[in-house]
Amino acid sequence: MIKDAFPKESEEEENTSKTIRFTRLQHLKFQNLPSLTTFSKEIDSIEFSSLSNLDIYDLAAFKSLCTQHNSHISTDINIEKSLVDGNVSFPGARRLEIRGLNTVHEIWSSEVKSTDFLRLEVLVIKSSCSCKSLFSSSMAEGLKHLKELQVQISDCKMMKEVIAEEEEHRPGKQTKSFFPQLERLELGSLHDLRTFCHVNHSLE
Repeated sequence: MIKDAFPKESEEEENTSKTIRFTRLQHLKFQNLPSLTTFSKEIDSIEFSSLSNLDIYDLAAFKSLCTQHNSHISTDINIEKSLVDGNVSFPGARRLEIRGLNTVHEIWSSEVKSTDFLRLEVLVIKSSCSCKSLFSSSMAEGLKHLKELQVQISDCKMMKEVIAEEEEHRPGKQTKSFFPQLERLELGSLHDLRTFCHVNHSLE
């Protein structure tokens, strides 16, 4: 059974910094890999400099694209894990589609910069992941080219808001501009969704 695409190497390399760079890869697709837990294990960072499309379908055990060097992927589905963290970057990505991903509690961690998805135009999430929210306010504010957002999470009892307020914010009245290019918005099967946006600011 395949559990990681790039497994651990020799013990002699444990203390070396490891970065994987895909300079020409444009389309990455995972489908029907029930035992796959991570794309790369014990790697410090991954760079997809030319990636434009990332599709993830029916990965029942998948937890994260990158597991840091000397860290450990747990098989406990209750361990919170982000699909994308600060160690993975694909600044050219235009489309991200996730289907059938059940073990992820966050799509992206707080370490991810919105500039890493500056060109993202289409985001489709159709799965049963246990996300409490989809974006932080700073992440949503950075997605200036997003045109299509589809979210359908089967029997989701966790997501209460699409855009969550961050714990730290500057005092005083501020204006937030989210998704200025958005043309299509679909939300479905979010049984406990209470609000689209929870921020203590004026919106545009």
